[in-house]
Amino acid sequence: MYEPGVYHFSFQENFGNYIFQGSRLSSGKYHFQIGVLLTNPHFFIFSEVKNLSGKLIFDTEYNQLIRQLDDREGYFKDPLMQVNHQRFQFVNWLQQHKFNNKIPIYFVVIVNENSKIEPRNNEDSIADKVIRDTKLLDIVISLHNNHNKAFFTKKELQRLQNLLIDSHILSDPEILTLLNLNSEDLLTGVICPECTQLPMKRVHGKWICLVCKATSKNAHLQALHDYALLINPTITNKELRKYLHIDSEAVVNYILKAMNFDFTGNTKGRVYNLTSGT
Repeated sequence: MYEPGVYHFSFQENFGNYIFQGSRLSSGKYHFQIGVLLTNPHFFIFSEVKNLSGKLIFDTEYNQLIRQLDDREGYFKDPLMQVNHQRFQFVNWLQQHKFNNKIPIYFVVIVNENSKIEPRNNEDSIADKVIRDTKLLDIVISLHNNHNKAFFTKKELQRLQNLLIDSHILSDPEILTLLNLNSEDLLTGVICPECTQLPMKRVHGKWICLVCKATSKNAHLQALHDYALLINPTITNKELRKYLHIDSEAVVNYILKAMNFDFTGNTKGRVYNLTSGT
């Protein structure tokens, strides 16, 4: 089943292409996730699907995507950089697994019909890389017509496709589902890095363990990481107050601002992306 914005990929298998969506792979030390990958003996295509409505302003100078909708502005990481980074990691992954990584690998960002595309700079590059989903078929046909050299045999491509399926690593939220657990089953608060007790208490800009009296300025970083993996990659000020056991909205706002997370929405309804930032 293809999610919204990926529907037009469903026709590609008729051309001998094979589609992977959301594969999570290991680069050795870290994990990286593929948006949508189209494989073919002659070329690969990476794509990042952005199902956002409103005006989408692509600012390649400051590497950001600005969304304007109903008098509100939201800021996101540059999806062109994201998908290009996926491509870079995948090239290394191919090399690690003894595959030909010289195959041409293209990348595009796909936006839906309810958005207006507005380049702030580099208009020609953005016009080539940011497309409507309906244009995908034309791009694939053009690449088929212009790439005659096969970099993978049918057998090699099948081995790659099998390895992609076998190498997919479940994210922690998926593991919770498999274990029949939900977020309410998890202990909340900041864990003491010394004695592993929780929750630590936030006092005057640092965390204090109520058991061993150890202090830390950044013990909350692990808690934020755990929340993103186990519960949700996005969070509001109210949700984080509850999770970290902090009463003050201003204190949590300071923590979120210091992390430099991407966010959407106005002050009161702001939603932060925990997978971005420092």
